[in-house]
Amino acid sequence: MSNTINDVRALAESVGANLSGCDNQTNLFEEGIIDSLQIALMVGEIEKKYSFQFELDEINPDVFESIESISAFIDKKRK
Repeated sequence: MSNTINDVRALAESVGANLSGCDNQTNLFEEGIIDSLQIALMVGEIEKKYSFQFELDEINPDVFESIESISAFIDKKRK
């Protein structure tokens, strides 16, 4: 498991997401694991941890669909 994926799992859990029994491809919205408030909190934590800013159009369900999609987004932004 990559460091980014581990970090994203920890961030999601720190904002109240219960990831027990979830893999990195689990749809966080469809399974009711994460909501819009938790996304807002995660955006702030991700921006602090990785020192970049989200553009408004980047805060969308596609980016925050799964742990894997969030991790891929972060890796892309950091390049």
